[in-house]
Amino acid sequence: MGFRGHGSVVAPVVWVVDDDRGVRAALSRLLRGAAFQVTAMRSAREFLDALVHSVPDCLLLEKPVEAGPLLDAVIRAVARGRAWREARTMREEATSRLATLTPREREVFSLVALGKPNKQIASELGTTEKTIKVHRGRVMSKLGADSVVDLVRLAQTVDQLAG
Repeated sequence: MGFRGHGSVVAPVVWVVDDDRGVRAALSRLLRGAAFQVTAMRSAREFLDALVHSVPDCLLLEKPVEAGPLLDAVIRAVARGRAWREARTMREEATSRLATLTPREREVFSLVALGKPNKQIASELGTTEKTIKVHRGRVMSKLGADSVVDLVRLAQTVDQLAG
C-alpha cells in the first residue's frame, strides 16, 4: 500500500490535527503501525502553514474514533486521493501534448478521435484526403500515438470528444 516515487515505494502521508496531545500520540502510533507516514499537528493554523509546503494523502480531524473504522476510512481516502492525483497528472500531460498541435491539427485530431475516416474529415474541413493524411500523421507523431485508440484515450482524458 505504498506510492511509487523515483523507483522506491513511499508510505502514504497522513496528517493528524488535534489539540489534545494524547489523541495525537495515540492516532500517530495507530497509523504508523499500519505503515502510514504520520505528521501530527496541534492546530488548524499549524495545518494551514504546513499546507503551503506540502500536501498529505489524507487529513484526519475526526474524533472520537475506533481503530478499525478509522484505518478503513484512511485507506479509502488515500486510495481516492491517489486516483484523483493520477487522473489530474494524466490530464495535465495530455493537455500539454495537445498544446503542441496547430489549430488545423487539433480539428483533425478531434474528428479522428471520433472515429471519422479521412475522406469524411477532408469533406468536413474542405480539403483533400491526402492533406488529412499528412495532418493525421503529424498529430500521431506529436501526440506519441500509435493508433486511433491512443488518440481516443487521449481525447477522453481531456474531454475533447465533441458531441
